[in-house]
Amino acid sequence: MQVVRYFGDTDGVEAASDDATWEQAHKRPRPLGWHLSQPVLQFLASTRTERDVDEYDLGDA
Repeated sequence: MQVVRYFGDTDGVEAASDDATWEQAHKRPRPLGWHLSQPVLQFLASTRTERDVDEYDLGDA
């Protein structure tokens, strides 16, 4: 499984503002983070799936 994330994408999302409530911020996409739940990790391990995660900054491209 390969995961690639590009920073600086023109269709990207902005983080919630500093004055947003927790409820407002929690509903927004998370531009600087991600996670895999324990059940997903267990499934990937049981199928011997390899993970390759890359991130690229296209801001200067």
